[in-house]
Amino acid sequence: SWGDVLRMADKYQSDAVIKLCLANMRCTLSVETVVPYFGALNKLCHLEAVKSAKEEMWSKVKCNTELLRKLVDSVGQGLECGQPTSRRGLGNSVGAWLARATQSFCGN
Repeated sequence: SWGDVLRMADKYQSDAVIKLCLANMRCTLSVETVVPYFGALNKLCHLEAVKSAKEEMWSKVKCNTELLRKLVDSVGQGLECGQPTSRRGLGNSVGAWLARATQSFCGN
């Protein structure tokens, strides 16, 4: 994915490839790519170009319920603490939060 290429471009300090990756990530942000893209962006926030791209992509994500849900679900899957969790209860609270958040962020 472009997120993987972005990480490699940072490793080899290739500014041109970093810019190319960020441009393509902006254009191809989708439900399928949002989690790996934000994973890469979060790891590389020390780069000014990445910070800017992340802010731009976050503006799109926070106003798109499907993208936001995908990110929230990916975070929820990492919350394994050895205690059983009601996925149904978590899903209901996430759904309610998403509805409020998109109204607040996007003025709907």
